[in-house]
Amino acid sequence: MCSIDCGLPPTLTNGILTLVEASNTTYGALAEVNCTPGYEHNKLIISCTDAGEWEAADCAPHGLFNVLYLKSTELG
Repeated sequence: MCSIDCGLPPTLTNGILTLVEASNTTYGALAEVNCTPGYEHNKLIISCTDAGEWEAADCAPHGLFNVLYLKSTELG
């Protein structure tokens, strides 16, 4: 049986993704999201999925995620 490997985490604009276990990029592996000062993450940790891809993560200007959340709750 083949193991699912996501490869190295993708490049993150305004941040960096760091493997929790330095050489583990297989299904279930974790990567920590660290954003450049002045930016905040939408997720603290992402994982390698069973589709062989890393979950998506973003670093946005501080406060933007709160604004987007409030707008989505207003829309229902």
